[in-house]
Amino acid sequence: MAARAGLTRHDVVGEALRMLDEGGRLADITLGELARRLGIRPQSLYAHVDGTDGLARAVAVAGLHALASDVTEAAIGASGTDAAAAVVRAHLSFARRRPGLYEAAIHPPGDDPDLLLAIDAAGSPLERILTSMGIEPDERVHWTRVFLASVYGFAVLQQAGRFALPVATSVSEDRLVEMLTDSLLTRTA
Repeated sequence: MAARAGLTRHDVVGEALRMLDEGGRLADITLGELARRLGIRPQSLYAHVDGTDGLARAVAVAGLHALASDVTEAAIGASGTDAAAAVVRAHLSFARRRPGLYEAAIHPPGDDPDLLLAIDAAGSPLERILTSMGIEPDERVHWTRVFLASVYGFAVLQQAGRFALPVATSVSEDRLVEMLTDSLLTRTA
């Protein structure tokens, strides 16, 4: 199979994102399948990404930027707990629409400057909300961790069909948002 002329890193990452949006998980995307879909040899991918680790990193960066766009848009025009609730709902909505990408976006940054910038972009709306509410820096870290664990856990369990009780998950989602925002109110009272 001849190398496809003009193939870019953007093309490679874009195809991986399509594979995730088709219902895949990053752990299930092989370089061989990605190369086949791009019409190139697997070894040709190394000109664009540094193997599976490089692909995971590039997908995480792309996912975080997409998430950043959603949460930033959700927070516009809102303040306080309304803004925090909008950010929680934007995360959950993103996770429902793009579950594979949401899962792939939660990637340890190490000292990777691109990942750190992408994490900052996705987290800055919540950081600004917490700051505007007078939440102290250390407390913001704790609240952000609780927020991420709660939202990520809810999203992953919901996607996996693990909520088997006969009550609408939308009501549980409302309770999650209420619990998180009520927690914020007690921190600022």
